[in-house]
Amino acid sequence: MCDYAELHCLSNFTFLRGASHAEELVMRAAELGYSALAVTDECSLAGVVRAYRATKEHKLHLIVGSEMRLEDGLKLVLLATDREGYGNLSELITLGRRRSEKGAYRLGREDLADGVPGCVVLWVPPENADTRDEGRDAREGEALAAEWVAGTFPGRAWIAVELHCGADDAGKVARLRALGEASGLPLVAAGNVHMHRRGRRALQDLLTAIRLCTTVAEAGAALYANGERHLRPRERLAEIYPAEWLAETTAIAARCRFTLEELKYNYPDEITPPDETPGGYLRRLTEAGLKQFWPQGEPEKVRRLVEHELTIIGELGYEPYFLTVYDLVRFARGRGILCQGRGSAANSAVCYCLGITAVDPSRSEMLFERFISKERDEPPDIDVDFEHTRREEVLQYLYERYGRERAALTATVITYRTRSALRDVGKALGLSVNEVDRLAGAFTRWGQRAALTPQIPLQRVAGRPDARRAPAGMAVPLSRGRNAADGRPAARPEGATGARHDGVVVLGKENNPSPAHHALSCHAPMALKGDLGGKGSPEMAERLEDAGFDPESPIIKRLLVLVWELLDFPRHLSQHVGGMVITRDPLPRLVPIENAAMEGRTVIQWDKDDLDTLGLLKIDCLALGMLSAIHKAFDLVEKHRGRRLTLAAVPAEDPEVYVMLCRADTVGVFQIESRAQMAMLPRLRPRTFYDLVIEVAIIRPGPIQGNMVHPYLKRRQGLEPITYPGPEAEAVLARTLGVPIFQEQVIKLAMVAAGFTAGEADRLRRAIAAWKKGRGLAAFEEKLRSGMAGRGYPLEFADQVIEQIKGFGEYGFPESHAASFALLAYVSSWLKCHEPAAFTCALLNSQPMGFYAPAQLVRDAREHGVEVLPLDVGASEWDCTLEVASGEWRVARQGQFCAPPKRGNEVRGHRLPATGDLSSSPLATRYSPLSLRLGLRMVKGLKKAAAERLAAARAEGVFRSVADLARRAGLSKADLERLAAAGALEGLAGDRHRARWEVLGTETTLPLFDDPDFSEEVPSLPRPSEGEDLVADHAHVGLSLGRHPLALLRERLGKLRCVPIAVATGRSDGAFVRIAGLVITRQRPGDGRTTFLTLEDESGITNVIVWEALGERYRKIIAGGRLLCVTGKLQSESGVIHIVAGRLEDHSHLLGNLTTRSRDFC
Repeated sequence: MCDYAELHCLSNFTFLRGASHAEELVMRAAELGYSALAVTDECSLAGVVRAYRATKEHKLHLIVGSEMRLEDGLKLVLLATDREGYGNLSELITLGRRRSEKGAYRLGREDLADGVPGCVVLWVPPENADTRDEGRDAREGEALAAEWVAGTFPGRAWIAVELHCGADDAGKVARLRALGEASGLPLVAAGNVHMHRRGRRALQDLLTAIRLCTTVAEAGAALYANGERHLRPRERLAEIYPAEWLAETTAIAARCRFTLEELKYNYPDEITPPDETPGGYLRRLTEAGLKQFWPQGEPEKVRRLVEHELTIIGELGYEPYFLTVYDLVRFARGRGILCQGRGSAANSAVCYCLGITAVDPSRSEMLFERFISKERDEPPDIDVDFEHTRREEVLQYLYERYGRERAALTATVITYRTRSALRDVGKALGLSVNEVDRLAGAFTRWGQRAALTPQIPLQRVAGRPDARRAPAGMAVPLSRGRNAADGRPAARPEGATGARHDGVVVLGKENNPSPAHHALSCHAPMALKGDLGGKGSPEMAERLEDAGFDPESPIIKRLLVLVWELLDFPRHLSQHVGGMVITRDPLPRLVPIENAAMEGRTVIQWDKDDLDTLGLLKIDCLALGMLSAIHKAFDLVEKHRGRRLTLAAVPAEDPEVYVMLCRADTVGVFQIESRAQMAMLPRLRPRTFYDLVIEVAIIRPGPIQGNMVHPYLKRRQGLEPITYPGPEAEAVLARTLGVPIFQEQVIKLAMVAAGFTAGEADRLRRAIAAWKKGRGLAAFEEKLRSGMAGRGYPLEFADQVIEQIKGFGEYGFPESHAASFALLAYVSSWLKCHEPAAFTCALLNSQPMGFYAPAQLVRDAREHGVEVLPLDVGASEWDCTLEVASGEWRVARQGQFCAPPKRGNEVRGHRLPATGDLSSSPLATRYSPLSLRLGLRMVKGLKKAAAERLAAARAEGVFRSVADLARRAGLSKADLERLAAAGALEGLAGDRHRARWEVLGTETTLPLFDDPDFSEEVPSLPRPSEGEDLVADHAHVGLSLGRHPLALLRERLGKLRCVPIAVATGRSDGAFVRIAGLVITRQRPGDGRTTFLTLEDESGITNVIVWEALGERYRKIIAGGRLLCVTGKLQSESGVIHIVAGRLEDHSHLLGNLTTRSRDFC
């Protein structure tokens, strides 16, 4: 049997052309016995690292190359033979991409004039020369092209002969033989492969239709005539091609010896002063940090850590990397930008001394080997958070310092998810816009993939070689009619016929089938008929029926098969949230660079996993909204209170802060404001900073899945003795009461309790990271069990550790990372406790961020004694601002801090419960001496430039009227209408109705002789009702300072037997309650088993738990309802109150035109 190397193969990183993953192509090529495989995506190397990983596993020779179409239509495939050739190819791709907009490229023959040294070239002539020009002119053009190829790439060029069982293959072979003889170019067999198996043909047709923005039925000649562009068996290739052409493929492959292992990363070195070495400079900076943090001398523990780390850093040559990050942080701090390192870098005492991280090594247990280890060939990864409003300054600094040729962002691969796949597949199969919307709406983020997952392997029914056309006259019901009463699908009429009626389509000779039906008849295998019916996910069938589709429709079945195949296919490259690659040498010789969608940014074609595979370094410059908010709060406190604060200067271990945290009073606080964290705080009752570190880390899949949360709480509360599974484990687990909480503890346990070496423990750490992707962890389970059993540890403990490891694979915190976040949690808690006005003002000015919408932040601030003043063109700036609080507000708010109405107060006849120990808190009598004025940024649709013109005009004198405002500030009629609708003109006009009337009569450019003081008399207009103002506030500001919407509906809700939330949550544990509230947040953890809803009414906020079965039953209500009535059982334990739902009702219709918004985390 002949040897064969495929030299022309596209993966799905040739977006919307390639129909197979690189890994699938490699696996199939290995199965077929190919000697090599070239991955040649169009003007891209985005898929080669994935292919490289797969070829290492399957022992296959990978050839790195790229297909390119020049501006004159010439199509070439360039293959790298050595490192120089790879660099030249990468630079050529960069050239073509950088001179074009994102997603495109442009190259001409002049760009290849140097012959691209180090590359061999395949020229791919057109399928049929006569299709481009007329007769002899076309043949002459081909001859000239062959002559140019031969002259530009002497001795390194071939004519690729790609035969796909076309009607004129014999004529094509004769034509190319003649071209080869005339030009001296040898011929070689190639496949122009688009898929690993023939069965992907339907998906490849679909991708073509999506790319061309058409339907499969209308794509016509743009679709390939057959499915031959797959990796074919060598026996089949021997029947198609002469032996010498096949032998030429292996000869070319033998020349292409370049491997990605040859790529070497060199760190930037200009940070180091000319007269110092990187190692000496790093030590000098570290010693300076030691003196700064410990002026009286550092503890012995810290000195030992520093010396150990500097030794390892020096042995591995990482000094320039640390210096690069130090320079970046130094720049940010010099600009007044708050920043803080986190992640595994917080395990480093050197990073602390350099000011990169804020985790004090004298107060924490650090595992430096989690960050850097001599036993693994893996670079360090330092994550630094910057203020999200100023992170761009940092990125641009890197571009300016190192140049566009040496710095670029890492890519993120945007892949198809359920809804995007449904939409694109639906359109390509010819569904109407309405049908596509309904179909996508049926699969919300609530359990999309689970609903789509069929219970039989889809490959059994997708794209079988024996697929045949659907017979004419087959009834294909696309969707069912719906009963008006309950919205459920109506039964299909017996013997329904006709082209289309009530959602039923019949393909027959008498009909004109739609494009979707034509696509189905061309591509749907008969094996589909009845094969999926009744065997797919019941949840999927129910969702389809709810949306008005028939799950038994062959079109829908085929659509779902294609969607399932398309899931996780790359759609395009985007930019990583902040991973920057910086090199000493030109970056385009390492990896191609292309333009990002955002102006001023460039992106490499590899993602973070690709960089990890090749051991290349990146710096993560991440954006964190809370850092922006904290900085703004610090500035406000300094301006209005005269107190200068920094992250380090915030008073530590403040008892009042911990009292607040124990009450779960954390709306707006970093990391601990979610309902799950709020439920944990009264149980854990943090009293020290380390308690807060545990609080941040414990509500994560790692501890939860490992069943570590309840044992820890019981031990902390004294309900369970503190024990250790063995003496070696005590040193690891002592700080967490014998229960592993952090990732470092799990790694250490593997070493001390299971006998892992340091190298094995590090491989376990990497397996944890890869577990979510389905790789690697199973190999360690038996070793963990046997190792622990051999050292006397109970099997139950080993199983718990393994489950926790799996949870960390989903999402878990190392202690160092939790400590970094806990610092910001503490600082934000301190600000909320002591400076609530400044804190809320800063949060509002940093939106969008956080867990709660501005309406909830404002409500919480008012409950904390902060007077909130309305929008007013006479006082509001663009940002929210602080003013001195009025005396009336101080009197009114005394005794009301963070408490519901006291005993004796009523809501529509319902007596509210006493505030209990909350009112006796030392914080209860506080009020804020500062008021918060809402800023013009809250006005929907108003641009900042208009607000700045308004403020500049106001500085010259107060506005006398709406007309005066319009004239002096140069505001457009649209700007004035937005201000009037938001209630910002009431100080000039009296109310919204009069303001809108005056805006209608306002001309922003007055006639030459008009009297600027002239004003038309405003007719007598009724004032807006309370309800009208409320609706307008929510529509145009997003919140209201008036009564809560449900206060106006309380009588209606009473008739529905709904009591206020404060009444319901004041009842005893186990009581059945019925409440109604606006949905302000929705949460669904990754396991999808529980949904958490936060409901709000005029009396308070509560958390509602919806278990999985009930959640699926009320899926549509949960996903879309705005005003829900919940009947359920009250759970009250340790101050934590939930309502476990038993029934949900959607009463959103009662809200009328009121606009409400929720923040959903699913």
